[in-house]
Amino acid sequence: ARGKVTKAERALRKMQEALIPAELPDDQEIITDEERSMFRKLGLSMQAFLNL
Repeated sequence: ARGKVTKAERALRKMQEALIPAELPDDQEIITDEERSMFRKLGLSMQAFLNL
């Protein structure tokens, strides 16, 4: 049982090292929660189709 635990710990450590996030550019625009809720409300009020 201890062998399985150590093997799982090694696998987890290896996965965590691979999941280090890349640096994001400094000028990235961020949508605030208020803007997100406004856009969601606007999108939900729109019709689901486009008349051509």
